[in-house]
Amino acid sequence: LDDISDTGLVVSHSTASDGQIHGVAWTKNAGMVDLGTLADAGDPRYASYKFSYAIGTNKLGTLIVGNSGVAENTQAPVVWTRLNVWMNGKFVTKWKIHKLDTTAFPGFDHGTAWAANDYGQIIGVGANSDETILLGMLWNPRPDGKGWKSMSLPPSSSPAYPSTDPYSINDKGEIVGGDASADQSIWLSVLWKPLDWKRTTYSGAIELPLPKGVFTSCEGVGINDLGDRKSTR
Repeated sequence: LDDISDTGLVVSHSTASDGQIHGVAWTKNAGMVDLGTLADAGDPRYASYKFSYAIGTNKLGTLIVGNSGVAENTQAPVVWTRLNVWMNGKFVTKWKIHKLDTTAFPGFDHGTAWAANDYGQIIGVGANSDETILLGMLWNPRPDGKGWKSMSLPPSSSPAYPSTDPYSINDKGEIVGGDASADQSIWLSVLWKPLDWKRTTYSGAIELPLPKGVFTSCEGVGINDLGDRKSTR
């Protein structure tokens, strides 16, 4: 179990008949459904992308996010969208996989989508080839309904923390995650806030105070619609 929506949709992963890990979705009525991989989408560029992980879903259960790839350093952030198809006299839920656009970030074309909100925003991370630098990404739904437009989240103001990784987003568009030192040995919990109603401009990474005690590292991993944040040390 990786995540669950308010509608009871569970997302996770399981081993398929071909021995590959596939993302799956489970509901009480439909049972477990194989979500497939990018290799199933018909694009020859991703014919070898035969594994996938379903990691998050929004509260409405209309979006599932995760990744699909060949190996741990050759994977793409993806989203599955829900389709209601009329079959045998009833509506059946089908899921369609989409690769999220990373073309605006040369050198950071592999990564993972972590979470989505009911507004349709998706957050995730891209990494360079040796994963020494992480880039926080946000995909906003396009006004024409044709996919998502990508943007990078502003990094920390401190050059000592060049990597960012957002983990959770609420329905207000507020995002929490972490920024990391150059060697990724120290993480600080950070918050990003939208600066316009279209959610196309965000604040820089706002560092949150460390928990009381002898802690030097912390990451923000959850945020609710009231703005309450959850961290891990």
